[in-house]
Amino acid sequence: MSSRSRGTLRHLHTLLHSCGSRLAQYSRDAHRASIHLQILIAVVNDRVAAHLVGVRVDDADLTVLVDSPTWAAQLRFRVPDILRSWPADAAVPKPANIRVRVARPVLPARHGVPARPRTVSLSPAAALSLQQASDSTPDPALKSIFARLSRRARKTGGFEPDR
Repeated sequence: MSSRSRGTLRHLHTLLHSCGSRLAQYSRDAHRASIHLQILIAVVNDRVAAHLVGVRVDDADLTVLVDSPTWAAQLRFRVPDILRSWPADAAVPKPANIRVRVARPVLPARHGVPARPRTVSLSPAAALSLQQASDSTPDPALKSIFARLSRRARKTGGFEPDR
């Protein structure tokens, strides 16, 4: 990035922060979240940092988003250590509480075409088991589901979930 464009960005940053608009508040919040994320990455090891998706700051609480339940569990286990390791001289105050959440997966778009559900093959024995489950279930809603799955498995040799 050239020094001229850095100067322009710095000017835009100053302009946004000088006005009292919502955009200025969003910019400040994003900057604060960015600092929290940088500190968090510095405090945790590289293996954990690779699975951080983002952070959200609410008052004195920090919500950390990770990409899978496994890493969420590991990070929750380390929250006391993270709070103890938070630098005292950081540009943002140490959060009072750290919550860990699993981020919703973002599926890549395939040139505007929605992803097609995958087809699961069911054996004739599985279709028969579904039919028997339908026949023996007293719950009408569950009976209907088992019967529909059994019919589809027999008709197509597989199963394609509803959209």
